[in-house]
Amino acid sequence: MKPMKLFLATLVILMLIPSAFSLTSVYDCLDLQDMNGNLGEDYVLENDIDCSNTSDPANATLWNLGLGFLPIGNATSPPTNYFTGTFNGQNYTISGLFINRTATDYIGLFGFANGAEIADVRLADVNITAQDYVGGLVGSASSTNIINCSVSGSVTGVGEVGGLVGYAYGGSSITNSYAAGIVTGTGLSSRIGGLVGYMHGASLIDNSYATGDVNGTEWVGGLVGRSLYSPTIDNSYATGDVECTGSNGGGLVGYNDFGSSVNNSYATGDVECAVSNCGGLVGRNNAGSSIDNSYWYNSTANNGLSCVGLDNSGDADCTAETDETYFFATASPPMDAWDFTNIWDDVFNGSDYPPLLWQDEELSNNCSSTNPPEDMDCPGVTVDYAVDAYINVSASFSNCFVTGLNIIIGPGGNVTYDSCMVSFDRITVQAGGSFVTRNRP
Repeated sequence: MKPMKLFLATLVILMLIPSAFSLTSVYDCLDLQDMNGNLGEDYVLENDIDCSNTSDPANATLWNLGLGFLPIGNATSPPTNYFTGTFNGQNYTISGLFINRTATDYIGLFGFANGAEIADVRLADVNITAQDYVGGLVGSASSTNIINCSVSGSVTGVGEVGGLVGYAYGGSSITNSYAAGIVTGTGLSSRIGGLVGYMHGASLIDNSYATGDVNGTEWVGGLVGRSLYSPTIDNSYATGDVECTGSNGGGLVGYNDFGSSVNNSYATGDVECAVSNCGGLVGRNNAGSSIDNSYWYNSTANNGLSCVGLDNSGDADCTAETDETYFFATASPPMDAWDFTNIWDDVFNGSDYPPLLWQDEELSNNCSSTNPPEDMDCPGVTVDYAVDAYINVSASFSNCFVTGLNIIIGPGGNVTYDSCMVSFDRITVQAGGSFVTRNRP
């Protein structure tokens, strides 16, 4: 066959074969729910989505008679009902997701993901209530990779509840991700975590964090409730307060169990347990588990606590200090052993706790101006005010880094920074103006 005819014949054959790399576009909340029709597909989010009508009584018929959004994938007929595809959020935001399924397990935007990949998606202002295996993004994740994802809002369940993922196992990995919101568990053996409720097996959390308060009964942690059978937590942190009405509560991990490890990580929240095994970083560190190059800020609210509530391992390298400024200096142990070139950011060296490098690099068009005039939610972004910046408007900022020299707030300036790291050399508030910081990480 002549070369031209061979080329045309090959072209025709290729046109008749469906592309292995085709993506299905998602444009609205109904498109999201319709993903249940093909759980093995590869999806891409094409824009921001407002899902707030999932909680509107006027739309109850459309949204499952008041139960709200139907999670993508479940465990009713395993494995055929698992989500096994890919989801690329392209850094768009899904806001206002509502789920109220108090008698149902495996609940989140994705109910059950197996062998899936979920990347680059933001969930804002979720309101999720369910039974077991409950997460803002994924209820249960098996052999699933979660990359550059975040959740804010409220997540409540009975057991295995996390701000991002309820249950991560089977080699699942969570990287460059965070959760910012209140996480609550009501069960007796609850496993509740700010980011992940329950980690099991050779799973990984890396370069991730949680900032919300966490409340539960047993195995409660600012980042992870319980870590069992060799999971790893690397280069991560939690800043929320932890309240444990039973035992095994920790600022970072409630129960670090059987071969689990925590490395180069920290916690700064207050921790309270009603019964036993209450630690600033880890509630209980069991035999065969380890803690390395990690720390906890021991505020005055934590009198009587230590880094680890109960250490059965003999391998707990955890530094505790009552002067938080000690941890602002990157030269202070254990941070002197951390990687401030590729992993951690020294942008606040000497003035605040260290963020992760990817947080400072995660810039977006609406968050990069040097003197922003309006409200913005800037997760992980540095807002760098010009020298002698004069602010005379009402504005609020959340989840960002704020730096500047000699900031002046005028009589018409009412500025609020919520969950932001704020570093000013000097700030002057003129009569009539106001400056408020809340939930500082």
